[in-house]
Amino acid sequence: MVFMSEKIYDSIRKQWVAATPEELVRQRLIFLLTEELGFPRELMAVERRISEITFDSQAPNRRLDLLCYYREKEALKPLLIIECKAIPLSSAALQQVIGYNDYVRAPYISIVNGDKIKLGWYDATKKNYCFVDGIPDYRELIQACASL
Repeated sequence: MVFMSEKIYDSIRKQWVAATPEELVRQRLIFLLTEELGFPRELMAVERRISEITFDSQAPNRRLDLLCYYREKEALKPLLIIECKAIPLSSAALQQVIGYNDYVRAPYISIVNGDKIKLGWYDATKKNYCFVDGIPDYRELIQACASL
């Protein structure tokens, strides 16, 4: 990560952005995902409007923090939608990312702050989301999609 006074360089958006507390969480996460867990930068979208991603006229005019894709044949598919917070994780943050995922339909969701990473997926048999700590590497996450 590169810092310049009150700005930080976002390697996905390829621009300097304000180094807000939430942005610092997001940039640390992007570093973890790309440098340690093998997530391809070119398959990530940062601060994108949900309506731009889904082309659903009913989608809220809200921006999601981070969306990771994977390739299935020649198509890009949502893999993981992440909500970053600079505050303690809460049920409100969880409901926020679940609500976003109603439109995006990624197999995985995550909420992240400076201390914790929670990864979730919808379990159809339990009719509820299940959560674990951390995020596995990119290839493992894609392989696990097949079992959902």
